[in-house]
Amino acid sequence: RYCPQKLFYSRYFAQNRKDIPPVFMTFDNFKRCIDKVPKDIDVHFSGFCEAWLNPECTRMLNYAYNRGHNIHIYTTLIGMSKEDYYQMRNMNIKTFVLHIPDENNNSKFNITDEYIGLLNEVIEDSMRGDFRIDHYSCHGQIHPAIKKLIEKSGKLVDSRMCNRAGNIKEECEVSATKKEGEIICRWCAGTALDKNVLLP
Repeated sequence: RYCPQKLFYSRYFAQNRKDIPPVFMTFDNFKRCIDKVPKDIDVHFSGFCEAWLNPECTRMLNYAYNRGHNIHIYTTLIGMSKEDYYQMRNMNIKTFVLHIPDENNNSKFNITDEYIGLLNEVIEDSMRGDFRIDHYSCHGQIHPAIKKLIEKSGKLVDSRMCNRAGNIKEECEVSATKKEGEIICRWCAGTALDKNVLLP
């Protein structure tokens, strides 16, 4: 409800485009792009969709990490296997935010035994100090199927929702009021463009 996917799709797959944009980014395209990015630029696996729905995501993660980039991950764990997780568990991930299901279905999750098993393993590792979860992101009240797991970890749960600059048409509780005045990048104070988005 808080993510304007239809708007993204309509722009990305616009009828008047002369090319046909790919649905999945290939590892080769990712490598070609990342090889041009300075190593002091952080790489985020986040935004627009769940990164691990791309079957080559872990390969891309490994490549960027081994190249020397700081890595940030914002994930639901959907599409991630335990083998994928084991590969990242020993990395020095700069940020790891775990998006979790809410009871109102504001975020769409298929809560399977496999999902619960992986979530439990990540949380247990975090509690032992073997892996760091920075915080959870939940757009509503925590789903009952995972509530005990989340509570036992003792980590912060951020339940704010962003209306994506007014692009969300449905009613939803949002984290910010309408702003007025000059538009600048809050991440870099308008002095640099180091928060870029790479789509397939």
